[in-house]
Amino acid sequence: METIPTVRDIMTRDVITVSPDMDMYMAINTLLDHRISGAPVVDIEENQKRLVGILSAKDCMKILTNGAFYDLPEGRVGDYMSRKIKTIDPGRDIFAVAEMFIRNHFRRVPVEEKGILVGVVSRGDVLTASRRLWLNQHAKDAPDPGYINERLKARLGDAGISHLHKKFN
Repeated sequence: METIPTVRDIMTRDVITVSPDMDMYMAINTLLDHRISGAPVVDIEENQKRLVGILSAKDCMKILTNGAFYDLPEGRVGDYMSRKIKTIDPGRDIFAVAEMFIRNHFRRVPVEEKGILVGVVSRGDVLTASRRLWLNQHAKDAPDPGYINERLKARLGDAGISHLHKKFN
């Protein structure tokens, strides 16, 4: 039986992040430029990314509602980001993260190890891994004996193993 993939096996390691002191318009441009709907918010400490929040497209829209009755709205990511963060450990299997997606509305989950952001896993990552599992499982199944045609039966006989081809008659 094939080993069940872990989050570490399927996560994206090269994660687009923003910082809490980044201007919101710069953060929105980052999301748009990379065609993503959210990004982890990190503080960099000793070359390590410490997760402090999540900035989603929905969070970005808050700046528009705040500016609806005023001049140009402004602010920093830290003013608008979500501080309640659900993360997953990279050692968890794909079934654990799939259950997390079912129980929550988000599309991706930050992967955190010892307080450091090490990746992000998405719903699509889980589906891709499950497809690979399914295909590998079914690829190992014995083929239907009906695939042996007359030419292959003759070759079996020529090779001195004609008793095998008689099973398929």
